[in-house]
Amino acid sequence: ECRHLGVELRTSSVVEADEVLALSPDVVVVATGGSPRTPDLDEGEDLAVSTWDIIGGSVSPSTGDVLLFDDHGTEEGLSCVERLVAAGSHVELVTPDRHVGHEVTGTAYPRYLATFYEHGVRLTPDHRLTAIRRAGAGRLEVDLWNDYTKTTYHRTVDQVVVAYGTTPND
Repeated sequence: ECRHLGVELRTSSVVEADEVLALSPDVVVVATGGSPRTPDLDEGEDLAVSTWDIIGGSVSPSTGDVLLFDDHGTEEGLSCVERLVAAGSHVELVTPDRHVGHEVTGTAYPRYLATFYEHGVRLTPDHRLTAIRRAGAGRLEVDLWNDYTKTTYHRTVDQVVVAYGTTPND
């Protein structure tokens, strides 16, 4: 719950329209929350975990090879890479953008890069994740597409993590 101008507002339950109108608001913000989006792949969406899973602790990072596909270039993907390398993962950060973390401000960006270089993170810009499939022995084969060369590249990894934005709750 919170108070604004002496009026108590509930944040933990549904507020009905008449309750909102009784406040005579100038603006109403409806925050529905959301869940992590997964990319539309040719196959294997169910084989990826989200950055939310790793950062939130519901999925443990692999101590093997991890490919993190970052379609947004924000702190979320870069923070997750930090979590992965701290857990002992060998990470490749793939993005369709010209460079990793393109939305991260100039003051935070150098610290991320220092950590990535210190831990041998492979940075792969200009590539899209298009498919994931089981490769045997618990590993995953990943297809990466380069829009410029029109070529598919393959990686074999132990875990795929995606930062692909949020789907709002209805």
